[in-house]
Amino acid sequence: MKKIFSKWKWMEYVDAILLIVLGILVICFNSNSNLHAAIGYIVGVYLLINAVLLIVASLMLALPLLDGDFIMGLILLTVSIWLFVYPTMLIDVLPLILGVILIGYGLVLVTRSIILFATVGGASRNVGYLVSGILVTVCGVLLISLEYSGSANVTGFILVIFGVILLVAGLVQLISTIYIGHHARKISKAIGPDVVASDDKNSKK
Repeated sequence: MKKIFSKWKWMEYVDAILLIVLGILVICFNSNSNLHAAIGYIVGVYLLINAVLLIVASLMLALPLLDGDFIMGLILLTVSIWLFVYPTMLIDVLPLILGVILIGYGLVLVTRSIILFATVGGASRNVGYLVSGILVTVCGVLLISLEYSGSANVTGFILVIFGVILLVAGLVQLISTIYIGHHARKISKAIGPDVVASDDKNSKK
């Protein structure tokens, strides 16, 4: 049990440090084209692996060619090849992708509020859906218009936010692992090393 916990702890440390380093790199070099290309290649490799798994699984299971998994595999394969050819394109169209997602989600909220108004009346929850939907839609439109009007570096801003999220996630994971390790040592001292050793021997049997 002690060895398993030790391996888990060090894996968590390595994972947290990688997140922190990656977050710092993204924040510091958000406008660097090499970083944009690296992100494109990483996403491309990830999509390629998933595409191969889906296609191979579909063929091994003798699924029809129009099966959803097989078609999804072909789509992912196409996108991954596209990213290998144009690796910076993903970051270039990132504001457009996020803007469209925000607009779509905002319209869904607005539509939901309209349906609720028509069925149950003007409850405060319905007003919340309506206001949230309008705000999210406006944010999506602003995201696209600011980026492609050239008045603001929206892509860099998005990458900085992404880097901050990675950095915070890494710090939280690092602090949590240290906290858990500290309390695990206290528990180990409280119950005694003989109990832990006995548990390790039983787990090997």
